[in-house]
Order: sequence, then structure tokens, then C-alpha cells
Amino acid sequence: MLNPLGTLFVLNATNITASTPGCTDDEATYIVNFRAHIQRDIQEALVSVNSKTKGSGLTNEYIAQDGESAAMAASKSYLGTVLEELNMELFPFKVQANLVLDPLELDQVGNMGSADPSCEIGDALKSRTQLAYNSLVDKFGDFVGIHFFIFSCIVAKDAYSPVHVIEKDTCGRVVGVMWNGTDDTKGVLKSAIMQAMTGIPNMFANGKMGLADKSPMCVFTEGCISTVTSALGQLVPGHLHVTFTKKPKDAVKSLAGKVGSVADALNPIKAFSRSRG
Repeated sequence: MLNPLGTLFVLNATNITASTPGCTDDEATYIVNFRAHIQRDIQEALVSVNSKTKGSGLTNEYIAQDGESAAMAASKSYLGTVLEELNMELFPFKVQANLVLDPLELDQVGNMGSADPSCEIGDALKSRTQLAYNSLVDKFGDFVGIHFFIFSCIVAKDAYSPVHVIEKDTCGRVVGVMWNGTDDTKGVLKSAIMQAMTGIPNMFANGKMGLADKSPMCVFTEGCISTVTSALGQLVPGHLHVTFTKKPKDAVKSLAGKVGSVADALNPIKAFSRSRG
């Protein structure tokens, strides 16, 4: 049933109901795909932190217990937790952020061109995000989709924002986030994802969403996501809460009986020609 382009870690989708008006009047959910790329030294940091966590699924610093790479498993665990927390806030609005991790693209940061290693010449995050944007446009042309890159620097530059978003046409987004440790970066990532969908910086700075935040997000989802599968995501039947931390067998059970388009929406999408931006 699942035949992903890479490896996707959406492992559960459950039908729930809520009273808050969402971005659609239908019993449906906008699934928005975010493709993640993480600088290698951050991957190593995530492996180190994960290995010290109770119940860690890592065999050693290279391999996880299920045979995938330790970097992939630790990245999935960290980012999956962040998006799960965000999706709890998004659920009443019938919008869910979908994490897409491709083993071949996780470390794409190292293949996007040369950046100033000192991080002291101008805004290091902006220059790195621009390099990422240029690389994706060269690769995908007009159909970039939505990507976020997590970068690190050897020096902290507090004068600059830890989030930078470059828009590609109406719907394409390339998001850069500057790493500041596992705890502090969680909130930054949530704000970055929300900025990608709304165009508003720091709108999730207080860790909560309100009805006032609904309008710009709904403009994005209604204008960029449809019932047709694309790299950006899909509008699927059911009021869904997407999570990432349950075992695959639970995912199969939770998706049983739902239409095929739900499973399709929870896969990395190859059909860039049907994407807008």
C-alpha cells in the first residue's frame, strides 16, 4: 500500500472530531508536506542525545535497532516529536504538517554549494538558505515544494533571526533554521513551519495558536493544496491527527478502512509536475 519515493515517517493517522471551525467546512484535512534536510554535525548531535535517552532505538552511533542509520532514526525521533506537538495545535483547524525524510536527501546541506565557514560574514542563515533555494530550483525548476533546512554555525549571531523563509511563486517554500540545541530549536522549528504557511514571522512564538492565526494559514492551504496529490500535500477525507512516533503496525491498523488517497498523501510525492510552487 505504501510505496514512498524515499522513507516517510508518518506512522499514524486517527479520525477525531473538533468543534473549532477549520480551514475547510468538509470533514477533511489539509496534509502539508515538509521535506527535511539536516546539516551533518546536527545529525551527529541528535544521535548523541538520542543514545542517552531511555528507550533509545539505537544499537550504536551508526545503526538503529531496526537496521536504518542512527542519524536517520535520531532525526526522525526529534523532528517527529516537534511536528507531533505542532499538529496538536493545528488539529482544530483541519491542517496537519507531514514530515518527509528521504535518506538520500537528509544530508543535502553538504551538496548545495560553498558557504562561508566562519559564519561571520553577513547573515549566515540567509546566505545558506539562499544556496539551498538555488540548488532546489536548479533541481526541480518551478516545482520546488516545501523544504526546511537546519543549519549550524561555529559562532552564534544573535543579531540575526534564527528563521529565514524564501518563497517560490505562490506555494513553494524553502525554510532555513539556525540550530541552537535540541530544546531551544523546537520552538524555532514550529515558528518556521508556521511562517512557511502564513508568511508571518514569530506567529507561534508563544507556543499556541489562536483563531486570529487561522486566516493566513487557510489562505495558503486553500490556494496550494487540493484533493489531487502533489509534492505540496493533499486534502484528504476525515478529520485526521497525524503522528510520527507509533510503530508501523499501528499505522497499518489506523489507516485500515480509509480511502487510498489518505495513504497516498502520507507518502513523499514524486509528481512534482502537479505541484504549484
